[in-house]
Amino acid sequence: MALPKNVTVWIAMPLLQIQCFRDILRGSVSWLRQHTAWQAKVLQQPNDELPTWLDNLAGLPDGVLMFDLDGRHRRRLRELRLPFVDLRWQPSDPEPTPVHFDPGWISDGVRHLLDRGYARILIAVPSDELDSEVEQAIAAAVVLTSRRGVPVDILRQSRHDWHAPKATAFRAKAAGSTPLGVLCWDDHIASSLSWVCQREGLAIPGQVGLLGSNDDPIADALAALPLSSVQVPFSEWGRLSMAALARLIAGKQPARRQRLLPSLGVLARASTALGTADELVVRRALNLGEGRRSSVAALAATVGCSRSALSRRSKIQLGHPLAQELRRRRVLRLREGLASGRSPGDLARELGMSLSGLYALCRRELGSSPGRWADRRRGAGSGH
Repeated sequence: MALPKNVTVWIAMPLLQIQCFRDILRGSVSWLRQHTAWQAKVLQQPNDELPTWLDNLAGLPDGVLMFDLDGRHRRRLRELRLPFVDLRWQPSDPEPTPVHFDPGWISDGVRHLLDRGYARILIAVPSDELDSEVEQAIAAAVVLTSRRGVPVDILRQSRHDWHAPKATAFRAKAAGSTPLGVLCWDDHIASSLSWVCQREGLAIPGQVGLLGSNDDPIADALAALPLSSVQVPFSEWGRLSMAALARLIAGKQPARRQRLLPSLGVLARASTALGTADELVVRRALNLGEGRRSSVAALAATVGCSRSALSRRSKIQLGHPLAQELRRRRVLRLREGLASGRSPGDLARELGMSLSGLYALCRRELGSSPGRWADRRRGAGSGH
């Protein structure tokens, strides 16, 4: 697709102090840097700033990428005939975004709780987030639990009713003699419920396991303990949405079908970590080591044991050394990232490596530079 030059794009993204919005912004900007020399302007308070900027007809952009703005902004953009893509939480809104998350992440989360051995499942969903796709995804998760003979319940209520003073419905669901695994719509609900459990004397993860989504570091920091979370591909959402906007700016028709992005799996932390003390130590070391370049000795110090003890526990739990497992996971994430079109710089930051270190890892483990490996992969996929 031939792209025009000298283009300016506005990215209207609220609440950049929240991790998911920063990830969306990072993904959209990384696409611009990789494919164009376009200029980008970020509006951090779009509901306040956008009307003012749109009325300044002398400085209008060539396109707007915005997040969940109200109808008056969309109407104004149409009046001005400006291409725009509006990223919206609900995949089935009357004006759906061209790219969205696959609601199948709900089944991914339920599967994680089942694999951890929870004998009952509760899906906690805010009532204002329900639509037909979400209801269908919940129904699929119910089928999954029924196949394993595990009872499942759905708790739908306002976001304001998950905090300790109003969590009566949750307390009633949590009562019981068998462990309850709770899949929360997001990490903020999981964080609120962690304090409800602490107040009610419900042990986490033994009596109640809490699993959120979005891997939000603020919610995790505010929780009573580290939260397990289904990882949602916010950066990829931003990247592909910017690509969809570029298609409109180039005068092309929008894609006929909405593209759905699968989850990136579950990041397991203490809130669902049913297992022995040794298993928890090894799991924590793996989680820490995947996101940064650390020696086994440094990881051992972080998790509170000696290097020899961590090595011994890892060999028992994994069947091979911890460093070997970390290298295997790092190479797997590298392959997946390159195959999806991620830039080496983005992957280096995500893996906690220098760019030169990532190139060395790629040559050693994949046999070529990142660009050549990705080119070969694309060529194999196209049949050339």
